[in-house]
Amino acid sequence: MLEVAPSPSYSASGPVPSDGPGSVSALGEDDVQPVQLEHAIGFSGRHLGTAKLHPRSGTVVAVHAVGKLVVVVEAKDPHAQQILKGHDAEVTSIDISSSGELLASGQSASTKAKEGDGYIIIWDYQTRSIRQRLPGHQKGVFAISFSEDCKWLASTGVDGKTLIWEVETGRLSGGLRDGLDNEVARAIKWGTIREPGTRRQTYELFLSYNTGIRMCLWAFDIKSMQYRISSSVFQVPGSGGKLGGFVRSYNCLALSGASLLCGTDTGDIVVFNTDTKLYKTSFSVGGGGVLSLTALTDGSVVVGCGDGKISKISRTDPTVETTWEILSEGVLTGGITSMSVSSDGSELLTGTNNGVLYRTSSHDLTSTVCFTAHTSGLIDIAVPPGRSDQFAICADNSVSHVIVWNLDDYSVYSRIPADRTCQFHPSCIAYSLVCEDHLLVGWSNGGIQCFSVSTQTAELQWTIASAHRGKVCALTAAQQFILSAGEDGIVRVWSQGETRSCVAVLQNHTKRVTALLADITSPSIIHTVSLDKTITTFDLAQKNVHSAAKSNAPRKLTYKTDTECSGFISATQRRSGERELVAATYDGVIHMYDIDYQQPVFSTSNNPRKHISSIEINPAGNAFVTSHQDGSLTVYSMDVNKPAATILAQLSSHSSEAVKCVWTADGKQLISIGSDGEICIWNYYL
Repeated sequence: MLEVAPSPSYSASGPVPSDGPGSVSALGEDDVQPVQLEHAIGFSGRHLGTAKLHPRSGTVVAVHAVGKLVVVVEAKDPHAQQILKGHDAEVTSIDISSSGELLASGQSASTKAKEGDGYIIIWDYQTRSIRQRLPGHQKGVFAISFSEDCKWLASTGVDGKTLIWEVETGRLSGGLRDGLDNEVARAIKWGTIREPGTRRQTYELFLSYNTGIRMCLWAFDIKSMQYRISSSVFQVPGSGGKLGGFVRSYNCLALSGASLLCGTDTGDIVVFNTDTKLYKTSFSVGGGGVLSLTALTDGSVVVGCGDGKISKISRTDPTVETTWEILSEGVLTGGITSMSVSSDGSELLTGTNNGVLYRTSSHDLTSTVCFTAHTSGLIDIAVPPGRSDQFAICADNSVSHVIVWNLDDYSVYSRIPADRTCQFHPSCIAYSLVCEDHLLVGWSNGGIQCFSVSTQTAELQWTIASAHRGKVCALTAAQQFILSAGEDGIVRVWSQGETRSCVAVLQNHTKRVTALLADITSPSIIHTVSLDKTITTFDLAQKNVHSAAKSNAPRKLTYKTDTECSGFISATQRRSGERELVAATYDGVIHMYDIDYQQPVFSTSNNPRKHISSIEINPAGNAFVTSHQDGSLTVYSMDVNKPAATILAQLSSHSSEAVKCVWTADGKQLISIGSDGEICIWNYYL
C-alpha cells in the first residue's frame, strides 16, 4: 500500500466547477429568474449508498441523490422537499454525520474540470449551504463516510485512492492507494476510536477490496506531528494468491460488536473478527450479490441483496461468531443498494436500483413505498392538452415502461407495466385529443397502442400491431387522425374511427423523422420534421395531382431545408393561431418559419452552439424552451409582433442529456426529463 501525503491544496479553496448561474447555490438561489426549480423526481439507486435517513431529525427525513442533485425531503410530505445544487455530475455517494449537522456527497467524474475530478461537497444541514468542496479524486468518487466524532471524512475513488479529510478545514490529511494492483475500495466503515481524548487517540477504518478486507489505523504520529495511516490485511482460508485461495469481491460492510460482516458479489456474507483480523465464517443469504448491510442497536444486521431479498440476521449465540440465523425476511422490487436506520431504530430507509425508496420496519421487515421513480433511460414526456395536473413519462428500462404522474402531490397516477419478456419498450408517447384519459404509446417493435390511464393500472383500449418496421420514432394525435413515423422515415396517417385504418403514407424523408405536428390553424395540415435536414408540410384534404403514381398521396404544400445543419431534431408551433413554426437543428441552430414560405424569417444559435434535444413553445406563444445534450435548458422570450427571441433563463439540473422539456397546459410550469432518470419540475412566473 502507498501512503498518500497530506496536502493543503485539497481544500475548500480548490477549483470550483460552474454549470451556469446557481450551480453552487444553496436552496433559494435557483438559476435565473423567472424560472425556479420546484421539485425533482428520481433516485440514483444504481449507485450504492445514495439514500440516508437523517439521524437527529424529529420527523422522518430522507436524503437521497437525484442525478447531480441532493434532495432533502420529509417522508410523509413530498412537497416538503429541499434541493441542494453544487455538483456538476451525477452524485454517487451520500453520508450524514452522527450529529446530523453535516451532509457529504460525492460525484462521478466532473464534466467541467480538465482532469475529470470527482468532487466531494460537505454541506451545512441547517443552512443547506456548502461548507467545503474537496477535489481530491480523479475519475469519480465511490464511497464516503464520516467518523463517529465527525472530525474526519473518509472517501474512496475510482482512481484507487482512499483519502481522509479534516472536516473542519477541508484539508486533505492523508490516505493510501493500492500500489500493486491499483484496486478500488468499494466500501468504507469506521470502527472503534481507541484511547479517545488522549494524544494516542486512534481510529479504526475498514476498507473492502476485490482482493479482500483491510484494516487501517488512523493515528497521530508524534515524530511528524501529524496523523498517519497504516494498514493490514484480514486473513482468509486457503493458500496461494495475494490473499490466499478465498477469492471474493466485497460490496459493503457492517459492524456488530467485534464481528465485521462483509457482503460479497456471490451473495454470501463473510465474517471476520476485528480484534484478531481472522476469518470466522461465511454463509449465503440471497442472489444477485449482497449490496447493502446495516447493523441495528440490538446486534442484529439487516441484509439487502441484488435479487430484492431483505433479511434480518443475528448470532444464534451472542458469544459465538460462527453461527448466524435469519430472524425475518422480505422481498422488495429491485436490488437493495441503500439502507439506513432511523434515529430510534424502529425503521429503515431502503432504496433499490429500480428507483423505489421504502420505509421498512426493523422489527419484521414489512415495507411500504415512500417514493418511486424511474432510474434511467427516460425517452419521452407528454402532457394532456386540457389539464395541468398530470404528465406521462416513458422509459426504456424493464421496471415500468410508462408512468403517469400526479402534479398535485407527485404520486403515481397510473402505470403501464413493462413487457414481461423485456423484448421491446416504448419509444414515444402522446395524449389523445379525442379522450383526455387516453394515452397513445409507440413501441420499439413497431406497434402502437392506446391505454386508458384513468385508473392506477392502465387499461389497453386498442392496438395497431405492425404500424412500422422497426421502432415508432414519433407520434402525435389530432381530432380526426393519428400521425406516426418509423425509423425508415415513412410517415403514416391513421383514422380516428373504430377501424383505425391507414389513410395515407408519406415517403418523402430519407432519414429518421424526429417530430410530427398537426397544424393548429388547419385540421388537415401536418408538418413532418426529419434528420435529413428537411421540414415538409402536407394538406391531407388535398391530393397530389402532379404524379399519377401518387394520386392518393396528400398534397405537399411547402418544403423547408437547411443544408448546412446536421438535421432537424425538433419543431414546435405557436398555439396562439400564428402560422409559424420554430424548429431546432441538432447542432444548435433555431429557425423561425412562416408556414407558407421556404426560407426562415429569423434564425438564432447559441455561442458556442449546444446540441439541442427538443424545443417547445409555451401555450401563450410568447416563450419557448430548448433542452440540450449537456443537461441544460434555455428559456427564450418571443416577440409576438415580430420574429425575434431573447434568452430569459439558462438552467442546469440534469447530470446527463436533458432529453425533452414541455410546458403544462396552463403555461405555469415546465417539466424536463433527463437520460439519468431525473424529472425536474420548474415554476415559470411570466
